[in-house]
Amino acid sequence: MFNIQMVQAGFGDCFLVEFGTPGHPRHLLIDGGPAAVYEHHLRPVLKCLASNGGTLDLVVLSHVDNDHAVGLLDYFAEMRETPGANSALPPVSGLWHNSFSRTIDRGSGIERRLQSLMTASRAQVMTQTGNTVNGIREGAALRTAALALGIPINAGFEDGLITVETSRQPLQFGNLLITIATPAEQQLEELQTKWRAWLDKHEGAIANDEFLVMANSDMSVPNLSSIGF
Repeated sequence: MFNIQMVQAGFGDCFLVEFGTPGHPRHLLIDGGPAAVYEHHLRPVLKCLASNGGTLDLVVLSHVDNDHAVGLLDYFAEMRETPGANSALPPVSGLWHNSFSRTIDRGSGIERRLQSLMTASRAQVMTQTGNTVNGIREGAALRTAALALGIPINAGFEDGLITVETSRQPLQFGNLLITIATPAEQQLEELQTKWRAWLDKHEGAIANDEFLVMANSDMSVPNLSSIGF
């Protein structure tokens, strides 16, 4: 048995994967969509799952953009408010989530530069950059919530980081085999270089709120490194 339920997530992503057998179904949740998705779309799906005795073997945050992270953060926040047997939500056995600091920053100062940039700038045209910085914060908050709930993070991966190189391929969840496809170490190194180049190019104009320069520049941030499998 293998089914994928696409949860309405607007401009984001949210999928519930069902596997196992009809007599013993198992589930994993991939991403949680942006703001309002949890309340209107994801929460009803999770409540239905819990009412049938279902649990989540795994929750995956593919990367820390907030159109993937916010719904999961809302889910974990509600579990913290009503823990254990009082919760109407399914329990979670594990979380896969690579933090920005572990994948891209790696002591390079990129995360600090981004945070400083958004604090200093009054620019409202930087929607994508602002969303990225917010996503980094939300990813950190998700890790904190998982730790508070006692949910293991990246269990079984070397150094607690999910990459092609740190995984024992394939990974087995009952009758489901998962092969990690991304990120690879070379991709992470290339993304770090792109982030440095992007900051070097745009940092001055953004910090000084030079709207004309920003309007005529390519302000798209480098893609964050997704867990692909």
